[in-house]
Amino acid sequence: MGNIQNSKSEIKEQITNLVLKQAKQVFDKHQELTSFGWNQFTSKCGSSHTKKYSVYHTINTPNINGNYGSMLDHNTDISRDVSDALKQFDIEHLFIGFGDDSDICIYRDLTYEVSNIL
Repeated sequence: MGNIQNSKSEIKEQITNLVLKQAKQVFDKHQELTSFGWNQFTSKCGSSHTKKYSVYHTINTPNINGNYGSMLDHNTDISRDVSDALKQFDIEHLFIGFGDDSDICIYRDLTYEVSNIL
């Protein structure tokens, strides 16, 4: 069982490192960008025997410099570049790297925060 947990941790770390590598490229290109982020969560409905799951995310409308993505003009180079960088990953990989029901924010120094949104 320990080997499986180690493997899961290694996979999570690899995904996170790949996302941070993409983030660095976007930060390097846009000096005015201080942070960006997105939300990801799974909607669950139905009884315990017939649950249906839907995966939601906001990588198409990312948060930029602390401003909620839904309030921004996404026809800007920054917004498009952030969204394109995040779209390099399957959403399932982002869930493995950062968790379900999460608000993720990556900062210019490549530190990041993951907050539970529920």
